[in-house]
Order: sequence, then structure tokens, then C-alpha cells
Amino acid sequence: ARHRDRKGHMAHCCPELLDPEAWAGGGAEHVWARVLERHGPGSPAASVMQLRFGFGGAGSQGPQAVAAALGVKSHHVLTTVHRVLRSIPLVAEAGELAVLHEDDELLAVAKPPQLPVSPPNRFRGGALLNVAAHHLARTGAEPRPVHRLDCETSGVLLLAKTREAARHLGGQLSGGGAEKAYLCLCEGAERARGSEFTVDMPISHVGSGRHGIQAGSGQGVCSDKEFWCCRSAPPCCGRLSSHSAASRTAHFAALGLARAPRGTAEACHRARGMGCEAQTAFRVLAVGRRACHGGGSAMLVLARPRTGRTHQIRLHAAHAGVPLLGDSAYGVATPLLSRQALHAWRLRVRQPRTGAELRLAAAPPDDFARCAAALGLELPREGAA
Repeated sequence: ARHRDRKGHMAHCCPELLDPEAWAGGGAEHVWARVLERHGPGSPAASVMQLRFGFGGAGSQGPQAVAAALGVKSHHVLTTVHRVLRSIPLVAEAGELAVLHEDDELLAVAKPPQLPVSPPNRFRGGALLNVAAHHLARTGAEPRPVHRLDCETSGVLLLAKTREAARHLGGQLSGGGAEKAYLCLCEGAERARGSEFTVDMPISHVGSGRHGIQAGSGQGVCSDKEFWCCRSAPPCCGRLSSHSAASRTAHFAALGLARAPRGTAEACHRARGMGCEAQTAFRVLAVGRRACHGGGSAMLVLARPRTGRTHQIRLHAAHAGVPLLGDSAYGVATPLLSRQALHAWRLRVRQPRTGAELRLAAAPPDDFARCAAALGLELPREGAA
């Protein structure tokens, strides 16, 4: 199926294919070395890449100019660039990797907070995938993420080693065959310990942003996208602009709303629909003392997302009146934690080849545990909840 916003999707997932000039300054040497290693000097592929991007001191040229110089069609130039770039392995970086499970088909790790899953492109490092690539170098496998965690989120992350395993695991995660459980530190009107509630609200993207990058200091610079819970869409808004705050204000004014608070919006609307179906089940595991930040009670909440939308747990928690601590987009600021208080605690999937059930778990990191302790919240023991 064709993606509705192909360029936007590519900009997030494979920017090196959409705008190669954007990586030329930071990854050119790595790319050219891999091209020569794989295809050899003077090969048709090397000639296309050298003329297109100016490798080896040659001036860069557009696809049509390269095609004319080599006596081929411009389509051949474009497909060659695409094929060559995708064949270059991820940059492998040595680093600490907390392996939870590993077999011939998959690798499960405990992702630390403030580390992006993916680098800005295939030719730069600074992400968990680069460390995983180094870990798998001896096997020749390339790590394939089958789901995502925000830069600030910690916990269980599943990587496939083969294309078939990625397809199988991705099907489990998108088709309801997997079970995910997250721990959240929240604040809001006090709910009784053990109380359960479900949020069933579609989610749509109405803001602009960029993927996380690894800054020179090693600190992650994370996404600043905005998403909203949807309830209805007025016919007056054919498309809600991703860039204009005024258009968002006009949109919600049409619904009779004075403003559109983050995470609790009544509606949003995009060109081709009402957003994506999203459902999250919550259970209060513990209630602590009143927190000073927003005036509500601190709570440890277990979230079980039944769908996998971007920012789903964070948005649904805010919509339910229990926003996450440390969440700069939808939650409540706190001096106790420098990130959103969200941890991917458990994941249950089936092994792609054998069908055996895998129960993966990652203990909350130290910053999460310290914040919980400061709020008088006891984290669940192994095997609980």
C-alpha cells in the first residue's frame, strides 16, 4: 500500500534516501568507503555514486547530469543510488547493551532512557541500533526494530535479526498477538489502589517535529511532535495545519472550545480521516503522598496498550486526568525526574520460529526508582502485577 505521506514517512525513517545531500557532510567518508569495499573502484555503482555526490574530490551533479555523463537513463541513476545506500550496513558502535534474551531470530534488550532507538540516518551513530549492530557484527545480522520507544522512555525493546522474524514479530505487535505492560508515574485526582479504567480514544498527529538526534554531549534531543485525542471533527476544517497555531485555535473554536489544552483536546482532524483507533487499559498499582508539582496525588499506574500509536500512553493518561510526571508535552513538570516517567516493563511475544512464548521483563532504571521512592511509591516486585 502506498503511504499517504510518502515524503514525510521517508523523512522520519530513511532521510538518507530522501535527501542524500543532508548526510553528505557527516557520512560521506563512511559511505564512499563502503561503496568501494562492496562494488570496487570504477564499477558502475561506484561511478554513479562518485558523480552524484562528488566522492573522491569530484563535483556533485544532479541525477540527469549523471545519467548524461554515463549514457544511462536518469531512472537508472536513482535506483542505483537507492540500492547502494540501502546495502550499506548500519554504523556499528561499541557500547553497553543490556541483553534480556537472544536467539537466532531476535534480540531483546533493556533500553536506557535518553537514548534514541534509531540514528538520524544509516551512516551516523549515537543510537541503540548502532550498539546492537556492534553486538551482532560477529553473526552478520543487522538489528531490525519491530516497535519503537520514545527517546526518553526506558525498558524492553525487541529487535529482529532476520527479515522473516521482523515480519512475524511485527504482525504479533500490530495484530494483538503480543502483550505490553508499562509502568507510569502519574499525578492527578486520587484514585483508589487497584482501580481500573480504560481510555478508548483515537489519536491524530496535528503538530510538526523531528526525530531524536544524539547531540555531541551524548544527551538525547528528543521528538517535539504533538498529538491529540480525537472525539469529533467539524466539517469546516478540511485539513488541520501542522504548523499553524492559529489554524488549531480556529478549529477548536468551531467546536465551541475556548482553547485546546495539550493531551485533553476534544477533537482534531486531518485531511483523510479522524485519526487512528487507540485503546489503553490502566490500573493503579500504588498511591503516594500528594505531589507538590501539580497539586494532585502521585500514583504508580500500570498501562496496557491494546494498540500501538505514537505517544498513546502519554496522551491517554493525560486524557484520563493522570498525566505522566516529567512529560514536557502532555504531563506535569517535576524536579524529581529529567524525562517522562514511562518504562516499558514487560513484553510477551511468541518466538517466530518455534512459537514458544517469551516473557520479557526489564527492571525500572535508577532514575525512575528514585523518583518513585521520593513520592512514596513502591515499585512492584518481580512476578507481581
